[in-house]
Amino acid sequence: MITYSGVFLIILSHWFLGPVLGFINIDESVYLYLVSFIVISIISSVVSYILYPRLQFKENSNNGKDTFYNDKENRVVVLFGFLIACVCIFYVAKSWLTLGSLVSEEFEGLLTYGIAGHSFALLVATLPFLFKAFRKNKNILVLLLVLLVYFLLFMKQVKYWVMIPLVWMIWYSIRTGFFKVNIFKTIFLCIFVALTLFVLFFLVYFMKVVLSSQGSDVDYSRLVYDITIHFFGYLFSGVLTFSSYIEQGMFSSLKINDVWGLFSGPLNVINVLTSNDLLSLNITRPFVTLNPGTSTVGNVPTLWGTMLIAGGYIGFVIYFFIMLFMYFLQWCSDYSKLALINYTFLSSFLFFSWFDYYYYLLMPFEVAVFICMLYIIFEVKFFNAIVFRAPEGKSVI
Repeated sequence: MITYSGVFLIILSHWFLGPVLGFINIDESVYLYLVSFIVISIISSVVSYILYPRLQFKENSNNGKDTFYNDKENRVVVLFGFLIACVCIFYVAKSWLTLGSLVSEEFEGLLTYGIAGHSFALLVATLPFLFKAFRKNKNILVLLLVLLVYFLLFMKQVKYWVMIPLVWMIWYSIRTGFFKVNIFKTIFLCIFVALTLFVLFFLVYFMKVVLSSQGSDVDYSRLVYDITIHFFGYLFSGVLTFSSYIEQGMFSSLKINDVWGLFSGPLNVINVLTSNDLLSLNITRPFVTLNPGTSTVGNVPTLWGTMLIAGGYIGFVIYFFIMLFMYFLQWCSDYSKLALINYTFLSSFLFFSWFDYYYYLLMPFEVAVFICMLYIIFEVKFFNAIVFRAPEGKSVI
């Protein structure tokens, strides 16, 4: 429900600020579509409650029972994370020397594809294990390593590579009980996350403009204004693009290749392992004007709009099964630390449903595979951990 709360807060923000900043209005049909998806999510949760035993929300069975690494194991985890960070530093430096610039689409591409891209995915996967190593004795060096990881992800200059791992670790900390939350702490945490994401967004674009200026004068007051407008454009773009596409009647077509494209993320994990060509989500998403005054445009119609473009009204059915899978992971997370890590990671992408559909990307599922590998190395090897602890009286899956 946090996902839907977020999108309705964005709609409320648009109601107050959108016209003032010059953004277009929202088509009322958007509300009907969003309510339809909420109903489907509720139906999926009810079906999950019936299908999955003991699906009720309760304290995670692993809370308070997590075994910390001993000193030797702690050093191994931290050393591994540091080595992967060094590999990523190497690729950042190599790309910089190759292109002579830290800011360009080519620079982003060099860090996204090939061995460099896989290295950054592995770097993301180290976060929960580094976090666990930090929790043992609050070592400042481990904290600095975690901050280095986020700095390297920031250097990719791709927003979701920074924002989603940040939300993930906060979400994971709440689920493991490291962050004890109540209504006041929840409000504070939401404000903190929102401000942090805004600062990260601001810094990404600020760095791009300043570094690409190559010593020429920069009008910083104008730059701050432009980034602020761009931020609200980013915030409103999903809903407003969704609205514009509805007005253009873009959700009535259905192509089987587009439906397959929605699943290109998990399928591409297999394609990478078998050295086959990667699939992609090649749907028509034309740019539409969101703010005539600033010429702000967008082509990302939220998670729900993307599913409707790719699958027509079958998108509702696909969404049902996606949520069913998420509820299954949530249920498993009550009995498995591995499932808990992957559940909090994969569900973190739903926090950004108001912007786009991310599950067609390789990154979520590649990181999930790396998490499983690291869990086997660090947890099963060190502690003979049980990958899945079945409920009492039931067999292990």
